[in-house]
Amino acid sequence: RRVSGILPRMQQAICPPASTRTGREKCPLLYGQADLGGLLPWGFYWRQPPGPIHEETSMPTHFDANTIPWQPFGDFPHFAFNILQVDMQQRIADVLFRFDANQQIVLHRHKALNHTFVVQGEHRLYEMDGRLREVRPTGSHTVSPANETPHREGGGATDAIVLFSMRPQPGEILYEILDDAGQPIAEITLETLQAIFEAQQQAAAIAA
Repeated sequence: RRVSGILPRMQQAICPPASTRTGREKCPLLYGQADLGGLLPWGFYWRQPPGPIHEETSMPTHFDANTIPWQPFGDFPHFAFNILQVDMQQRIADVLFRFDANQQIVLHRHKALNHTFVVQGEHRLYEMDGRLREVRPTGSHTVSPANETPHREGGGATDAIVLFSMRPQPGEILYEILDDAGQPIAEITLETLQAIFEAQQQAAAIAA
């Protein structure tokens, strides 16, 4: 169904044109997620009456990294991970990483597309020789294609929690792990993460 004529009318209903508002008047509206039967794309927001949008609950009001069942990545120091989901059909793996504060992890290359979101702390990227390349603060979203340039990662003044959504094409690996001289010592594939994810789920079921 076409929505080109509906969107402008809904926009005017949400917030009248500036020409109809006087002085410094703004559009004091509160928004909630719309459910319009698929007519509008997900993410469109619609007006709600003034008042509290959410009832108070006992849910945590902050992200607590201690609730995540972190596991080490072999013998490699200064980071841990937890696999949230692996979709072999869509070729997507969503993984939380925790990078230790003021440390640098093993040298590696990203061999596939990565979407990252910094949940907590400061995500730092370093050149092969240890020089700081980039700093990504909390809330940063980055889309990074495969890149042959080796780098290291780490946290800032506090541990960094970063969500990685990896999207390899068929035949692509995820990571190439390197020694300090830049020589490959291991490869991480989507199949590697799938096997770890299955073991992670089994361990969680036993613990429950």
